[in-house]
Amino acid sequence: MRNYRILSSKSQSLKHIYAPCLLTFLIYFLTFFPQTVDSMGYTDTLVHIAAAKEMFSGTAPTIFMQYPVFFALAALFGKLFLNYSLGTSVLIGLMAALTCFLQIKFLSYFFFHNCSKLKIAVYGFALGFIWPLNLAGCGSPTELYLLSGATAPFHNATYLTSKPFALICFCLFYILLAPVTGENLHQLCQNTKRENRILLFFAAFFFISVLAKPNFYQIFARRAF
Repeated sequence: MRNYRILSSKSQSLKHIYAPCLLTFLIYFLTFFPQTVDSMGYTDTLVHIAAAKEMFSGTAPTIFMQYPVFFALAALFGKLFLNYSLGTSVLIGLMAALTCFLQIKFLSYFFFHNCSKLKIAVYGFALGFIWPLNLAGCGSPTELYLLSGATAPFHNATYLTSKPFALICFCLFYILLAPVTGENLHQLCQNTKRENRILLFFAAFFFISVLAKPNFYQIFARRAF
């Protein structure tokens, strides 16, 4: 009886995580798929898919340098599903679902310790559908894209590809700096094995997130020199 309760509790916990992730996958897949068939005048998804198709041609296109992680994954999923529109849509849905999963886990682990699992799941799910919105752009799809649509999750495939890796970076950075205050800042220089492992993983995921969406970092590159 006790084992049944434990299994039941675990099952309820999994439902609070996987149900919103599955819903996120379906929403993003159904929203994104039309963009892989028709550009609708304001999305560059078809251009990205065309570049991904060239990945296995023997000569990678110059545009590959813009978003190498997305193009490589889109090419892989396109080959896997024998259809680049379907494969790319599944890729975007999986990235959005992975992001939802990470958001729920991070909120539970770092911030909402005394909150119910259902509320945390709702909060984590809702974070996947927040973006800047300029009401002046609601007059036409083109204006919406130029003013705020380009940052919207329903449009930006490369942004969605980089988001899980960026969230992991945030998590690792938080774990590293959370115990540190002004009084014990020198502890960061102790080079413990734990800190070294965290920094190693942080560097790896940060590098992948840059390859997924390099233009997020080009704005700050000039400040480094």
